[in-house]
Amino acid sequence: MISKAYLLEHAKKIGIKDLSIRTLSKAADVSVGTVYNYFPSKHALTAALLDDFWEASLAQDICRVKPNQGFVDYLTILFEKALMQTENFKEIMQAQLTFLETDSNTYYQHMESGLLKVLNLDKDIDFTIWNEYFTKEWFITFILENMMSQLTKEKPNFRALEIMMNTILYKEKI
Repeated sequence: MISKAYLLEHAKKIGIKDLSIRTLSKAADVSVGTVYNYFPSKHALTAALLDDFWEASLAQDICRVKPNQGFVDYLTILFEKALMQTENFKEIMQAQLTFLETDSNTYYQHMESGLLKVLNLDKDIDFTIWNEYFTKEWFITFILENMMSQLTKEKPNFRALEIMMNTILYKEKI
């Protein structure tokens, strides 16, 4: 039976770079019209593929915070989980970077919101660091964009970002 999930499984095999309505219909052995019934455009298809990726990899983990878990520790664990999920999906991660600024990416917005909650729960942070130019929201966006960028690299390294966050948030000396 043809379903959205069935089509998305075939879309993953094709990859974002070569994905189109026609290549998907051919790979899934369905008519172009059938694909259009589920995805009215290539943009909708790509967005659905990215949403599926986020749902499978990180969306649920963003809500799981251990009591007294620090923000940087939480992000480090999240990065490691994301890294395990993205080993076979580097192309999706690279495509995701182009969608970061759009309002349609609900999973990215969910991640920003979740990270802001984790940041606010961390009682060890010196909250006097925030001001009108250096806001929590700006910081979260900066960290998340850099984390995403690292996930697309051949040899991702979260350590520099981790050191920077520890220095800024906890005033740790290197």
